[in-house]
Amino acid sequence: MVVGAFATGGFSNSPLMIASADNTAKESPMGIYGHLELVATDSEGNIIKYIQSDNTIVNIGENCVGELLFDVASDDATHQCTGTGITAGSHGSSTNGFTFIAVGDGGNGSSDDSVETNTALAGENSTGTMARQEDTSVGFTDSTGTSSSATVVVDGTFTSAGGVSTVDESGVFDASSSGNMLARQGFANIVLNAGDSLDVTWTFTIGS
Repeated sequence: MVVGAFATGGFSNSPLMIASADNTAKESPMGIYGHLELVATDSEGNIIKYIQSDNTIVNIGENCVGELLFDVASDDATHQCTGTGITAGSHGSSTNGFTFIAVGDGGNGSSDDSVETNTALAGENSTGTMARQEDTSVGFTDSTGTSSSATVVVDGTFTSAGGVSTVDESGVFDASSSGNMLARQGFANIVLNAGDSLDVTWTFTIGS
């Protein structure tokens, strides 16, 4: 509360004018937070590697979310949603949302300091059973009176068929190819032999 006093006529008996301003801000924390879980199993279902990590929402993903919420067409070509991806602000024609999971072998693991500026995986696998997949049954939990956040779960399973596959990065996109990337995370190498599978689960928390 800021209070000020102004008296006319110097120090006379003129009435005081009192002004006040309420600058109290009401906080309602909201953000998108991510968690990545990877479970690699052999052909008999035995777990051969397990990794979990917080994931990074990349800049283009944050911009796409903002443009989608308010149907904004960004004037900055460097940061706007582009291609065949999510429909917002006169951008792409897709209505699938960020439901596509990709994996790759970019060789930079979790030490990539420029991950927030990335718009694609460093070495996405785009062929065969290791290619980008769509989760057609995304899990969603509402924010309620007893829960201050909503959660979204996007999941995909990749199987190595016909040789050794190395995976050290994953991302979530809004199209079956190209499109816009919401999040990316690098991690220690996961080596899959023929018949091995990798389940990739991205969990996004929206709210405090």
